[in-house]
Amino acid sequence: MIPNPFDAEPWLGIPDVADTTPTIAVVGRLEAFKGVDVILDASARLRAAGVSHRLLFAGRSAGEIDGIPSGEWLARRAFQLGLDVEFTGHLSGSQLHDVYRRARVVAVPSRFESFSIVAAEAMAAGRPVVTTNQAGVAPFVERWEAGCSVPAGDPAPLADALAPFLLAPARASAFGARGRLGVVELEPAAIARRKVEAYRRAIEHFEAHGLPQQRHRSSAPANDGLYPDLARERRRHWQWTSPRH
Repeated sequence: MIPNPFDAEPWLGIPDVADTTPTIAVVGRLEAFKGVDVILDASARLRAAGVSHRLLFAGRSAGEIDGIPSGEWLARRAFQLGLDVEFTGHLSGSQLHDVYRRARVVAVPSRFESFSIVAAEAMAAGRPVVTTNQAGVAPFVERWEAGCSVPAGDPAPLADALAPFLLAPARASAFGARGRLGVVELEPAAIARRKVEAYRRAIEHFEAHGLPQQRHRSSAPANDGLYPDLARERRRHWQWTSPRH
């Protein structure tokens, strides 16, 4: 599989995590399928274990949880659990730089995520990433040793994976540095070269083996008014588009 391209350049100037405070950043819309409720329970586990930290949500409220607007539900739940939580609301691209700058680690607790641009941004910013195994970015995070992936929907392994980064800035820095090196693979020119090579191999394969032969129909398919008479449509288009003298 060839991933989509990603431009890491805007995030490379963010300083290393060495001077950060223990902060977990969660970036993106606040909605249930993003696992925002799970990260609250993981934060509560960390707090109970004596791991001091702040949970930073950067994104707008979207949808509902238990019939309550998600942002409101999260704020209530965080208060009930006695957590140190900050909600920034929607941020512009330049404002997100400050979020990644403050983060010791970035969490992507989604129940499903086709890839996760947030994870790519975090790695480009030199932040370790803890994601779920239901995010498309998980194999890249694991292969680059830029963080780790955990089962979706379970706060216990999520808390266990976050704790070492919160407790050890040097560990977070090492994983973050590997992530910065890894995202080079997603650089647009590199992805373009891989796609060109994939097309080249496909063309060579078909030239060597021949294109599959289409079966001949014994009779023309019935039109039934579902498909246009393409020849007639082309003639009509030509009549309308031909220059008139």
